[in-house]
Amino acid sequence: MSDINARSDLRSRLARIWETQTEKPRPLIFLVSPGKDHGDDFRQAADALGVHYIRLHLQQVVTPDQHGLFTQDKPRLVVISGIDRLTPGERDAMVRLIQNGPRTLAVILCQVEADTARNIMSAWRKLRAIEEAQALRAADTGKGTNAAANRVASGAVA
Repeated sequence: MSDINARSDLRSRLARIWETQTEKPRPLIFLVSPGKDHGDDFRQAADALGVHYIRLHLQQVVTPDQHGLFTQDKPRLVVISGIDRLTPGERDAMVRLIQNGPRTLAVILCQVEADTARNIMSAWRKLRAIEEAQALRAADTGKGTNAAANRVASGAVA
């Protein structure tokens, strides 16, 4: 989850993600201020990465040109807004459309007011800290279990 601060920041973030992620990168969520359109910023980022740029606002119908881009065998950056308007079946169809085909980085734009964005980001950071603490505990627990098993296997414990 992120907030778009500057064009160069956006391009560098997307480039880092594109270079380090797997064949099917996880979708990104970007919080943006209502009324701001970052389409040009994402288009420039896609151009810099050398990938197709597909912008979908889900209040509208997918155009033949957009659908054609999904059928081409070229990596793509898909920027989606209005995802909250989809039914579960429509969301599943959108996921299939994005996942079928070449490497795709999906970006979901969520328009929120500044105060709400701060609350969301705070909650997100807390969630990440909890997940990291749990992962560390699990790793420590795994080490302890393995050490005990090794002692038993070596005959150190009767």
